[in-house]
Amino acid sequence: RGHLDSLAFYWKDLPEFKTKSPILFVEGYSEKAFLDELRKSHSSWFLDLNVEVYGGKGNRRSKRIQMLLERYKQLGLVVHAQGDADGKNADIFRSLVDSGLVAEEHTFVFQHDFESAIPLSLAYLALTEMGHMEGIAKEEFIAKMESINGRFSDRLSRVFGIDIEPFKMEFAEVVGDILNHSVWWNNDNFMEKTELGRFLRFVQCII
Repeated sequence: RGHLDSLAFYWKDLPEFKTKSPILFVEGYSEKAFLDELRKSHSSWFLDLNVEVYGGKGNRRSKRIQMLLERYKQLGLVVHAQGDADGKNADIFRSLVDSGLVAEEHTFVFQHDFESAIPLSLAYLALTEMGHMEGIAKEEFIAKMESINGRFSDRLSRVFGIDIEPFKMEFAEVVGDILNHSVWWNNDNFMEKTELGRFLRFVQCII
């Protein structure tokens, strides 16, 4: 492995040997679960995408993350990163950029977080499929969720008494599965007017 890494380091600037696999650091495991689910569609945007998680509960791996970034850079890889503007790992995300190992133009920041970026109509479909919206019409769900501001999880708990924390990863997977059965990339309204769509556009441009 050491010999292979040495070869990659010296050959990284040669077009014939330059690696094509991009790296994306994401804030949490929900984002990774979502992208891994989209990989099942066999769309070229996700097949070669390597996703690393820098956040998560009890994260104290900032030094390890920096070492990983330095290693990737030595191997000639370009690292991209996604963050949450008001998330608990915002400082870690900012340090990735401030270190110079991730360029600002290679970042995407959610206004709140991943769940809040999901359009309410899509979130309703996912929650319904998971059995959490029994007796609640889509119009009622959207109207009540839009009546207050803040993070999606906070509004969902306040309005409907649903704590999304225990099933965030499953929720992300279901959202990805729903998108796998659609032609979201041709939906300009979704791609340009929703935060999730703009994130997917960002991922498309990584390749």
